[in-house]
Amino acid sequence: MSDNDSGLLPLIAKLLPVYAIYVFVSGWAFWDYYFRYFGTDPRWLDIGFNDTLMKGFTVLFSDEKHISASFLEGAGLLWLVYIALFLITLIVLQTIQSQVRSRLLIASLLAILLFFVYCISRSAGENRARQDSGDSTRLPTIVFTIGNSSYHGKLLALRNGTYFIH
Repeated sequence: MSDNDSGLLPLIAKLLPVYAIYVFVSGWAFWDYYFRYFGTDPRWLDIGFNDTLMKGFTVLFSDEKHISASFLEGAGLLWLVYIALFLITLIVLQTIQSQVRSRLLIASLLAILLFFVYCISRSAGENRARQDSGDSTRLPTIVFTIGNSSYHGKLLALRNGTYFIH
């Protein structure tokens, strides 16, 4: 690194797009496994980039009290992976002098951590879907009438005027 690029803040600014990839993958894995649990293909819902990023971020703050027995599951484990991602990239970039060696090491570590982010977020999506399909659901109740028959269900999603009901 040159003298102009030394310092923690410029280094973090350079790594933000890399970190955003992890947040996006987290949100995508969560949505994918959440909706597939209900038999809905997430592509039908046309979930946008911003919604996916937001979910990837909010997975970190999800209320897993009913799902996880310890901190080292779900959101707690995801926090540890993100902290490790942050520390590993900073330490490796600051200490390894050989560019080729540091790039290979960083690429290997980033791939391993990306796999963990995917697995943890996938599990969080499945766990949330299990909870939402049961008695302790957070999904809103929806009632509609066709002819003389009333139908009750839980609103899974509303996209482009189409209701997805469980």
